[in-house]
Amino acid sequence: MCTTETIQEKEMYYRSKPTSEEIFETYQILRDFGIHIKKSEIPKKNTVGELHRWRYQVIKNYILS
Repeated sequence: MCTTETIQEKEMYYRSKPTSEEIFETYQILRDFGIHIKKSEIPKKNTVGELHRWRYQVIKNYILS
């Protein structure tokens, strides 16, 4: 069970600005799925949550195509 503190920490994380590590992680995950993309093609997002949603959508589109 998540505590209130943990939920707040997660919300703060998803609202924070993505770091270069998170962008590299996104690049690696896309490569693992066979999506060949340059790091420069990953759009600059304002929050980690937006980056994760974009990554999810790219993977979903790739699988469905």
